[in-house]
Amino acid sequence: MTYPQMAAEATITLAATNFSNSITPVVTNGVCDRTVQTNWGSPTTPTGPCGSYFPIIRITGDGAVINGLEGQGILLVDGSLSVQGGFQFFGIVIIKGSLKTAGGGGTPAHFWGTVMTQDTVAFTDTTTNISGSANLLYSKCAILKALNATGFGVAMRSRGWVQLY
Repeated sequence: MTYPQMAAEATITLAATNFSNSITPVVTNGVCDRTVQTNWGSPTTPTGPCGSYFPIIRITGDGAVINGLEGQGILLVDGSLSVQGGFQFFGIVIIKGSLKTAGGGGTPAHFWGTVMTQDTVAFTDTTTNISGSANLLYSKCAILKALNATGFGVAMRSRGWVQLY
């Protein structure tokens, strides 16, 4: 599957901006509110109302800044992305521009799963590569959960049958 094909499947499309602390799970009357564009699921509370919500998120444009709480699924960024504070994302992240990380806000990592950048990874402190707790941790579990939850059916080719006796 190509990047444009994945982008076409996005369940949330947002223009690049400073999202500040707006990325957070939203629960209305005990139910995960999937109509809120800044609700990207709840990976740290998997049994909660938004724990099974894995959106495909596309950020268009350049210069997106995320400072919020958490998200999960597949994150597609058409431009550059800067992540700060305690934001955590569980799943697959594909960035067509550059990635800049700073601080961790007390969380073990910014990303759990896999992160792919087409341009570069620009770290704020080139001596230690990552400042604070801004780690990127590979997690096969996070990748598989995102793929299983965001997949869609595809028609298989027909099969023939032959009498063998």
